[in-house]
Amino acid sequence: MPFRTLARNGTKIKIHEFTDFNTYTTMKNILFLSAIIILFCGCKTSIDNNDNFLFDSNTPVCTSETKLSDIISIKRIVPLETNDESLVGEYVGKIQKQGNRFYISFNRNTLLAFDENGKYLNKIGGVGQGPGEYNYLGDYDVTDEAVYIRDVEKVHSYKHDGTYLNTTHIDGIFGMNVAGDKILAFFNNDSLVSHILTLDGEHINKHHPTSKVSTIGRSSYYWPYKEGKYIFPFSCCNDALIYDTQKNAYSYMQFIGLPDILTTDRYNQLLTEKGFSGNVRDYARVVWPFNSNRSQMFIGTPKGKEEGILWIKDLNTDESKAYDIAHLKNDVTFTSQWYRIFSGFARADNSFIAYIMPYELKEALQEKEDWHTESPFYKQMKELADSLSDEDNFILIEYQFK
Repeated sequence: MPFRTLARNGTKIKIHEFTDFNTYTTMKNILFLSAIIILFCGCKTSIDNNDNFLFDSNTPVCTSETKLSDIISIKRIVPLETNDESLVGEYVGKIQKQGNRFYISFNRNTLLAFDENGKYLNKIGGVGQGPGEYNYLGDYDVTDEAVYIRDVEKVHSYKHDGTYLNTTHIDGIFGMNVAGDKILAFFNNDSLVSHILTLDGEHINKHHPTSKVSTIGRSSYYWPYKEGKYIFPFSCCNDALIYDTQKNAYSYMQFIGLPDILTTDRYNQLLTEKGFSGNVRDYARVVWPFNSNRSQMFIGTPKGKEEGILWIKDLNTDESKAYDIAHLKNDVTFTSQWYRIFSGFARADNSFIAYIMPYELKEALQEKEDWHTESPFYKQMKELADSLSDEDNFILIEYQFK
């Protein structure tokens, strides 16, 4: 997470928008044949890479030793209730907070709801062939109105208490989020892979030519980005798609102007040359992890085996900060597992969510480093470690950047 550094204000973001979807669709054959050239271009002009970046690469990087507690503000530390109904497997798929509830999917077959104090509330659906049951929990999303689960070629909806509502059949859907009365969906059977549908599954329009990169699973998530917008990052590349719910329009954006950053063109080239056997981090600096909410965003930019730089953005003020992760001391969970703190699979509208397993916390605290006891969270985390068994559910940490 961020540390105290000098920050620059007023970063300019230039976005080329696409609003005429009918005209664009008639051109899709030309676009598809020219995908490598125009993948991140507008209908008339390409993106201006000089001023289209969300993060200012000139932001000073903090390389002094800094405590994690100095750069994040903890909203709550939440041990999840453990009982026969609420036991969460270690293979956690996605964590989402909506309102005052946490929703957690795991093992690709279960979705559980907890209140913001960690008390188990209910299960949403279940595996089976009957009404309200699904074959596979591929993804889910939660709104103020309902919970939506993506199954194989289907989207099931439920009340927050788990009561089944209905099922919509949608061929080819691979990832989704629900924005108001629309479904933002990622498809794997079309030359244009980003679609907008009604809640009944009717296609309204579609956008973005397919590529090798866009078949990678992490591309299937849309994330909240400012009010009324969602951001769709392409795998661990520097490129992203923005959807504006008010304008019903798409636009392209790039994260940061680093010379060795991985682009979709470069990723497509590497996938062609190396297949999935190559590690792209050996060839370029990637964007991973990534997370965004309505007011803040962070990205990591590692290369090779290095932990890389953490970039943080205040979306309301345009203020950026940057930190060398190797110089951050994790005095919150005391572990070296940064991917758990800067999680790319946990979503909330106005905060970020991390988690730690009880056994991981115990092992970390057994090291008894001097700086552990100086942490403002040492006593609380030590008491949790002493009170929880290794088989208990994990501990959630909800936070914001200072």
